[in-house]
Amino acid sequence: MASTFTRFLFLLLATLPALGAVCSAEPSLPAKTAVVGSIKNPDTGKGVDGAKVWYDPVDLDDRVEQDRFYNFADGKGVFLAYLYPGRWRITCKVAGYREIVDEIRVRKDGHDPCNYMLEHLPRGLYTENQPSPGYAHFSGLVIDNDVRVGIPDVRVECELGTYTTDREGRFKIYDIPLHKQSLTLTHPAYETKTLSIGPMKEGQLAGKKFWLEVLPSEYDSLTSDPDDYVVLRGKVIDGLSRLPVNAQVSVVAPRLIFWPGYWQDGGSFEITGVPLGKRMILVETVREPPWHAMLPDTLFMLTVEPTDTLDIEIELHINSGHEIKPLPPGCIEGQVVNWYGGDPMVEYRVSLQSLYHWTRTDSAGQFRLDHVPEGDHVLHISDMMFFDMRREIVVHGIHVFSADTTRVKVNF
Repeated sequence: MASTFTRFLFLLLATLPALGAVCSAEPSLPAKTAVVGSIKNPDTGKGVDGAKVWYDPVDLDDRVEQDRFYNFADGKGVFLAYLYPGRWRITCKVAGYREIVDEIRVRKDGHDPCNYMLEHLPRGLYTENQPSPGYAHFSGLVIDNDVRVGIPDVRVECELGTYTTDREGRFKIYDIPLHKQSLTLTHPAYETKTLSIGPMKEGQLAGKKFWLEVLPSEYDSLTSDPDDYVVLRGKVIDGLSRLPVNAQVSVVAPRLIFWPGYWQDGGSFEITGVPLGKRMILVETVREPPWHAMLPDTLFMLTVEPTDTLDIEIELHINSGHEIKPLPPGCIEGQVVNWYGGDPMVEYRVSLQSLYHWTRTDSAGQFRLDHVPEGDHVLHISDMMFFDMRREIVVHGIHVFSADTTRVKVNF
């Protein structure tokens, strides 16, 4: 009996250390799961580059300590994160679109689908000087490349629809998307021009001038037959008061032949030998009070038809006074540091490709480039201490917005 009790006591004493080790061991954490999702543009169906994705834990296990964090989608709109099993709130943010908020369940062997299609923010909630959230306003001025006067009735096509310039050559597009897009400018007397605008910032009031070249001679009917020419006669008046305006009237298109203008007191004019076809007529007000401050130079298209004399009346209107000014420049600020230790790189040359803009880093590795035009730029950083062993790195895709500061940090 004693021997049995002794054996039991010995086994109990031998088991206690192992039992204590088991009880004191911390429970192991669950393994993370790779969560893969995508964000797509509703217009193109393609992925959105650079979309910001937030991850918020909802009901994770008490053993897991995980704070909110974010990352960015790649060039194909795909995002990847390693998350603990449990419920997570996914938030996707892209400028100009509705914020996407979704909750998914992450398991050890997978996760709920998280592939999202963006939605445009509502348009039309704007005033003249305040775009709707997620959009910008754009103003344009279309100008004749030779006579430097605004061209009316130019057709402006973009993804939002078709617009037409007013009598001063101006047009406005309210609530334009922020991304880069194309504009096509067409007019019967000018060469069609397609160009890009943007990207723009949310809430921006952007403006730009566009220059059109006249068509060579598509509408000419220059012959030796006198019946192909007419006399252009008329009067220039103020469209509001109906009083005559002293002005010079000229035929300026096609550019190969120029018919000098004629004017006299009382606003009357007469031009002989004007060929048939579509002609651009330029009206230049006399630079004397009161007309120089009230009425702008005007350019308009006239269809000259077979007749002996063509009588017209040209109305001039008070200038709107709205000027599309060049966009103010921005600047680039940044710091150049050592790739390994993070120490500032002193007296390094920082320059912009294709522009005479350069500076040197100071004692803290800081630099600033002022008067940088809006748009995408390429930054060159070089070590000028050893001319025979020059080291240089190139940074692409630096976008500068008008009247704004772009900040960069470069690891050299």
